[in-house]
Amino acid sequence: MGDVEIEDCVTMAQFNELRQSMEEKQDRLTRDLQALLTEIRGRRQPHDGASNHGEDGEDSDGRAAARRAREQERRNQGAAHGRGRGRGRRNDDNDESEDVDEDNHSQYRGGRRRHSRGNHEERFGKLKFTMPKFDGGSDPEAYFTWELKVDKIFRLHNYSEEKKLAMASLEFDGYALIWWEQLLRDREEDGENPIATWDEMKREMRIRFVPKHYRRDLFDKLQNLKQGSLSVEEYYKEMEKAMIRANVYEDEEQTIARFMAGLHRNIQRIVEFQPYRHLIDLVHQATKAKC
Repeated sequence: MGDVEIEDCVTMAQFNELRQSMEEKQDRLTRDLQALLTEIRGRRQPHDGASNHGEDGEDSDGRAAARRAREQERRNQGAAHGRGRGRGRRNDDNDESEDVDEDNHSQYRGGRRRHSRGNHEERFGKLKFTMPKFDGGSDPEAYFTWELKVDKIFRLHNYSEEKKLAMASLEFDGYALIWWEQLLRDREEDGENPIATWDEMKREMRIRFVPKHYRRDLFDKLQNLKQGSLSVEEYYKEMEKAMIRANVYEDEEQTIARFMAGLHRNIQRIVEFQPYRHLIDLVHQATKAKC
């Protein structure tokens, strides 16, 4: 048996007495806990706005308190049997409690993220807009403006391709409406696949409403664009629109040289000696010189 300390020895009678005392304390603790929970529920019951999350929190608090009571009992019983006993189980209980708290925290964060994402989608879903009309005029700029507006609407909403086609064609008017319906009939009679996407629709519309010489005209316009009777701001906007429509991408230094070449000569002489780092700085300096 080895050497045994006198203080470690517990008689059976003492053990039974200690166990009975602990059971009585546990019973009292359980009754007190139940009475406390009943009182809490009674206080919160009149509030109609009480959420399920709050009730779940009360149940979680009750379970945690009962678990702590059982843990205390095990520690006391372990002390009666001998030192060191029950530590492993106590650590397991603590780990379990930490896991539960961590899971609850994770679910709360996950719920909050889902709620935020739901609000984000709901906010965009409630945007009010009016689809622009298109009458099939001969001005390519009018078509590109219409296309840009419709593209912007579709980027904000997760519409199916079928719905995009229906929404866009619903606002056709005049010649555009007649042309579109005839195009659909011709493709069906020729056995061609129906137009199924918004990109396909745009491709067919560009073929019809944007002349092949349009880009060439834009390049000619850029090469010969001068300020003339335009203000500096109007001249810059005309140059920028032509570059965007023609898909012209060049170094900023090239664009600066293009802009400077079209300015009035007296404005050129002023801004040549003004400090600027970017094209927009040059535009502002030229506008100020004009004033």
